[in-house]
Amino acid sequence: MAQIIPAILPESFQELREKAEIVVHGVSVVQLDICDGKFVPSKTWPYGNKDDKDFLKILEETQGLPASDILDYEIDLMTSDPLSDADAWIRAGASRLIIHAESTNDLDALIPRIKEEMTMPGSVAEVDLGVALGSGTPLSIIEKIIPYISVVQVMGIKRIGFQHMPFDDSTYKRIEELKNKYPEVLVSVDGGVSKDNASKLLSAGADRLVIGSAIFESGNPLSTIEYFESL
Repeated sequence: MAQIIPAILPESFQELREKAEIVVHGVSVVQLDICDGKFVPSKTWPYGNKDDKDFLKILEETQGLPASDILDYEIDLMTSDPLSDADAWIRAGASRLIIHAESTNDLDALIPRIKEEMTMPGSVAEVDLGVALGSGTPLSIIEKIIPYISVVQVMGIKRIGFQHMPFDDSTYKRIEELKNKYPEVLVSVDGGVSKDNASKLLSAGADRLVIGSAIFESGNPLSTIEYFESL
């Protein structure tokens, strides 16, 4: 069965809390989409406020991410400085970081460096790494970093950082190519996933579906999660 992961693109900590509370009893993992307004035009919490009190408390470990005793948080870093941001989100309690290949000019150096910092004495253990690939990015870019990552996230939309974007039909072929070349790596699809294309994505070889608006705007998020899981 494929893993269904609700995606939260929060404008505020309050929105993050509300959406986490909606799905906390339906899933074990959520993806938190983080946009800095530089790598992508959109900006999410906590980048809308440099001195966001809730985020500072989380970094100080006096407060946790919502329902973090039950939920694992996968952080999708749509940011221009993923190396610096990785450290902050590891301290915030991330279970996995997703780094966008297009956010750096030297992915082959960046990913091993982040992995090394994760394993240094005093660092937080058990944090996985994944890489997201934009729809126009060659799949070959991940060849040298496969040993460092557990997930490849295929972006199903051309304009990332926004919801309600049209789905890119080339995604099916990219999933098939990835699974044929790297069968040991989990393949996620993020962006534009809906009831109309979910079955075809799974048939192409997707292991995980990251879903935002199709869950939270469905009227019954838990029932919708169950539907996707039944596929």
